Amino acid sequence: MKKHLILGLSLLMIGSTIIKAQSTENEKSKYVSKKGTYIFPEQGEWAIGVYAPTVLLFQMNHAAQPVSIFTGPNQTAIWVKKMKSETKAIRSRAGFGVGEINTNFTVPQSVLTFDPNNPTFVEDNVKTNFVNGTLALGIENRRGKSRFQGIYGYEGLIGFSRSTIKTTYGNPINADFTAPQTYLGNLASRPVEVFNGNTLFMGARGFVGVEYFFSAKASLGGEFGYTGGFSIIGRGYTTNEYWNSETMDVQTITTPRNPAKLSSIGMGLDNFNAAINFFFYF
Repeated sequence: MKKHLILGLSLLMIGSTIIKAQSTENEKSKYVSKKGTYIFPEQGEWAIGVYAPTVLLFQMNHAAQPVSIFTGPNQTAIWVKKMKSETKAIRSRAGFGVGEINTNFTVPQSVLTFDPNNPTFVEDNVKTNFVNGTLALGIENRRGKSRFQGIYGYEGLIGFSRSTIKTTYGNPINADFTAPQTYLGNLASRPVEVFNGNTLFMGARGFVGVEYFFSAKASLGGEFGYTGGFSIIGRGYTTNEYWNSETMDVQTITTPRNPAKLSSIGMGLDNFNAAINFFFYF
């Protein structure tokens, strides 16, 4: 009797496993491409994706105070995923941005005799060069059995940034105009180069989003996240030019910015610009 009971339970368990496997196969068969490829990611597969912009960009204001901004419209990230199962992946991303911004300001020309009927103007040029980068590593989970799948998880972040502002003025400093007109007003000492210092950021981010599989192993989607972390800004400098009445020429002086390292803590939501990511699984 005991042997029959054990045999019956074994057969029941085997039958249950077979039915479950058949049910899984039947469910999978609903989402197979015309070429016979299962459209969703499977255990052991890799994914490469592009996301523009990345979620994190570091900026500093004109006073060189660290400002943590958790949306990054000027940086693109490359993503890599490793599927540990059909519902869980390890993901990493790297973003790097470099660029230059030129801004011209029209100001009145400094002249000895001003003609109100025929005013003349010159331009001040402000050139900002920046470099920034982000690295992230985290865990992604997914839910859903349709082409739309929800994703959620967390990741750690590390990033850096630096920027330099160089200004060329249309009105030169000379003996006649020791404080000529600039876009900042009449200045006897005016900045020609500002280095804001190197900024390092470390933090953590939770995210939630959705992926739509428009084709086999190919998806597009988006996500929102909440990032918290701290940044440290290093020492920088400001170089000003001025008229030296003793030597009768233009001289420069460089003074340190942030003589002591500054730090800040911040947190906030990201991706309000609705950036979209693209992933290809293989």
